[in-house]
Amino acid sequence: MIKNSFSKLNRTLLEKGIVLRKLKNITPPTRKKIEVFLGTDIDDFYYLFVILDRKSRFLQKDIDDLELFLQFILKEINFRKGKKILFLKAPICNKAKLKLKEKGWKNYDFV
Repeated sequence: MIKNSFSKLNRTLLEKGIVLRKLKNITPPTRKKIEVFLGTDIDDFYYLFVILDRKSRFLQKDIDDLELFLQFILKEINFRKGKKILFLKAPICNKAKLKLKEKGWKNYDFV
């Protein structure tokens, strides 16, 4: 699953105009269908990519869970100021989309 997501992520980033110098997979300590990648671009700007695979709709309460989960991960990887991008393989609630934007997340569909 990771290798497939890794190649899809590379293709998607190239389509969005993001060229990364380094991209590494971070194994999350959970059984949820979540993948986390940390990348740096040519200017040493950090990107945190989260790929979330779900069957049910992504709601506002899921954002709080995501933030708590990422606080744990960010302590482990020494993430500097950068962009947080969420790729969802699920429908998203409009209120959740707005809340993600308020918290500094970008989100894209990930097929």
